[in-house]
Amino acid sequence: MAECLRGNPYPTPKLGPLLIDEDYVAAIERLIEYAAQASTDLGQQHNIELGFDESGIVVIDQIIISVRARNWPVESNPFRWHANAIGSVLACIMLKRGNSLTAFRSKDNFTNFSVYVAATKVEYFPFHKVQKCLTSVDAGTVAAYYKEFTGDM
Repeated sequence: MAECLRGNPYPTPKLGPLLIDEDYVAAIERLIEYAAQASTDLGQQHNIELGFDESGIVVIDQIIISVRARNWPVESNPFRWHANAIGSVLACIMLKRGNSLTAFRSKDNFTNFSVYVAATKVEYFPFHKVQKCLTSVDAGTVAAYYKEFTGDM
């Protein structure tokens, strides 16, 4: 799982064709709805406020540390739910920055969703990054990932 790809003139086609038209609109609406509910649910479960701004990035890292400490198997429902919920919130925070292209490959599964920055030819995969952070301390932090992303804007 790559957390970002550099140098491509457009989002990678290796993960499937990009959605367009109605499918794209349906996917982005679904992502936003899911992220809004995930933000609320994560906040309640972890007794912390999770917003869609830069302070949310710090909160995401705190939640990741908490989830990692529980040592859930990657295949478990709680782990998968947290990976998707946190990934959706991170994706929406990234999208608020603008100046990027959202690349959906599925309207129901966001695993291969990416945010592509054309100016610097870098494609970011927020769900992949969250998955890595949840499984390994060595994966770094979401805050560092977000800083890299904003630097590429």
